[in-house]
Amino acid sequence: MPADLSEAAERLVIELRILKDNAALSLTRLGQRTSYSKSSWERWLNGKQLPPQQAVERMSAVCGGDGVWLTALWTEAARARAARPGVRGLEAATTPINGRPRSGALSGGTCRLMARVRCLVDRSGLDPVRLEEMTDLSRYTWERWLNGQQPLPKHAVLYLVAACADETPDLVALWEEVTRTSN
Repeated sequence: MPADLSEAAERLVIELRILKDNAALSLTRLGQRTSYSKSSWERWLNGKQLPPQQAVERMSAVCGGDGVWLTALWTEAARARAARPGVRGLEAATTPINGRPRSGALSGGTCRLMARVRCLVDRSGLDPVRLEEMTDLSRYTWERWLNGQQPLPKHAVLYLVAACADETPDLVALWEEVTRTSN
């Protein structure tokens, strides 16, 4: 991957590669199933270019991925890209061709928090079912939080810290920062 790739873009590329590999699709087949060319997917999956949000959404649908999660990663990568000198602003990256602005995008801080939480959950081998067993909260509640459909409350962060204490020393601080800036 390119050395100047942002952390958010790198995470998006990694997640897209994993999704492609898990679906056992070649670049040619991925291109056919998503209506984007093989060469476009090659550029996007090697981190040479940020894919359009519609391509990420289409890949998620075709490969059975978590669309909310991937869109959150894409939004964070687009923000990081827009912050670089000489790159067009985020508005150009997030406004579709038909000109209507996208709604429901998560803030940069929330995307960063959700990316950290998802990485932690994945590394720890936790999933909504296991989290339900460990806590008094339903798996459906955990799914909504982990998919970014609802804001992650502090008690959920504290549950995760308790379950994975050695890997989460600053997760509560990040949650507090995100909460403070979003209010």
